[in-house]
Amino acid sequence: MTSAPTPSHTEDASIFNLPKKITKRKFSANVPLVCKKTNPIRLSVPMIDLVVIFLGKFAGMFRDTYANASHMLPDALFDREDAWQVVKNYEAIHNGVFIREILGGETLPDMWMKSPVYLQHQAQLEEEQIRLEQGILDAHLIEEEHKEQNQLKQLAINEKRAAIAERKQIQTQKALEKQAEKYSKLKQRQQLLGSELFEICHRINWSFL
Repeated sequence: MTSAPTPSHTEDASIFNLPKKITKRKFSANVPLVCKKTNPIRLSVPMIDLVVIFLGKFAGMFRDTYANASHMLPDALFDREDAWQVVKNYEAIHNGVFIREILGGETLPDMWMKSPVYLQHQAQLEEEQIRLEQGILDAHLIEEEHKEQNQLKQLAINEKRAAIAERKQIQTQKALEKQAEKYSKLKQRQQLLGSELFEICHRINWSFL
């Protein structure tokens, strides 16, 4: 089995020549080769197919892991340049070098926490939280407004009922007064008739004497 190439190979390059994404990572001394954009390997059809396979497999794993819960795309963590870096060092991988060494170390958590993707993700989460809280506040205000409207309606209903009850009481009082007046007149009339009847009887008695 061939041993992994060393950094002394002519294809080794300074990390300052790497794409912007990879330069943010820390490469160990075990990373032998850097896949330049001008490297002939990029014109190899089998190697291109392998890159496509890597990207497809990672995208599938990403979807299975995050489903629709992620606010980022798979290439934010593993893009085409990462795939070419792995393909370029496939022999080193066979010799036991971990892919994270090939890619220049782990991107999480330090790089992830400072990456534009993470910051955008956090901003979106904060906006979502603000929208959620605003929605709860709006719902609470609507509920309070509805409750206040119901209270005003109930107050108006109570006032109307009180006015109706007062009118009924007045009408009842008037009816009682009218009835009392009618009874008083009837009593006076009865008394008057009684007096007249007594006078008639008294005269009749005197006429027989």
